[in-house]
Amino acid sequence: GSLLDMTQLRERELELEQARNHAEAAWQQLSDIMNSIDTGVIVIRQEDLVVELANENVLRKWQGTELAGLVGHNFLDMMSQSVSNGFFDLTPDQLEGAKEKWSALLKSGALPMREFTTATGEIDRSQGRESTGGRLVLTYNDITELRRQDIAINEARAKLAETGALMEEALVTMSQGLIMIASSGHVRMCNSTVERLLELPSGMIHVGGRWESVFTHCADRGDF
Repeated sequence: GSLLDMTQLRERELELEQARNHAEAAWQQLSDIMNSIDTGVIVIRQEDLVVELANENVLRKWQGTELAGLVGHNFLDMMSQSVSNGFFDLTPDQLEGAKEKWSALLKSGALPMREFTTATGEIDRSQGRESTGGRLVLTYNDITELRRQDIAINEARAKLAETGALMEEALVTMSQGLIMIASSGHVRMCNSTVERLLELPSGMIHVGGRWESVFTHCADRGDF
């Protein structure tokens, strides 16, 4: 018989097992971090556009569909399925055009920030960035509420501008002179009738100007 020293082989097996454990732990930590953020994240292999990783923010939208889990599926199949599921309202020709465009963008890695609206009215912002190993990281952010707030702000501004225009028109047509003065002495509001009634030089009284200059002018000419 013969004896074989397996010590080194066993040590290498233990090192390999430890390396695997460390890799699995690191992967789990990465997954936990990705699943805790509001941003949707998809890692795509650029060579064949297969999804290698997707976090919970993305996976929730695909639960109960044929592509549940997403990992291992082609990104272009996701696009087709998204139309079938009613996420997007595209004609067959529009879908094929979109798939060709996205295929070229994903493989080139040139994916600037863009916004798109789903059939349900959800507004997402996406952006892609090349990673190591021929992979691309695609991120999604739901900005629906942000855009709704923008619309509400713009509507409020438009209403305010409309009200201001109506008020200005009313001031111009008033037969009475009107001046609104702040506690600091600055004119906050006035109409042109004031100049005519007080016989002031044109432009002497204006919004942002000082009331004292008008008072001094009237006093110097003997009004008081």
